[in-house]
Amino acid sequence: MNFAVLFMLSQIVELHIAPGTGAGLWNTQETMVELSIGDTLRIVNDDTEVHAVHTNDGIPCEHGEDMAPLGGTWDCVIGAAYDATAEGPLYDHYHQLPALWIRAQ
Repeated sequence: MNFAVLFMLSQIVELHIAPGTGAGLWNTQETMVELSIGDTLRIVNDDTEVHAVHTNDGIPCEHGEDMAPLGGTWDCVIGAAYDATAEGPLYDHYHQLPALWIRAQ
């Protein structure tokens, strides 16, 4: 008996929140992060303020934990499709403003 085996390799993509970002965007629509379900978006906070990703019921990943200033990180494991172009960017939980442009398929 022959079996076909398909391996899907997930990747870790790193996004840095720039120093001085404050309540601003973490990235833009032009620099949207492209991901696949199963990938991990590792967010590194290089800013001097606490940040956290606000998601909607685990879409595209679980609600973010606090990322400490100057080097805190959080891993957003993509579990569902999401397109910021259609649905709007994800928000920063603390600033309640759009912050993160991603597309996950």
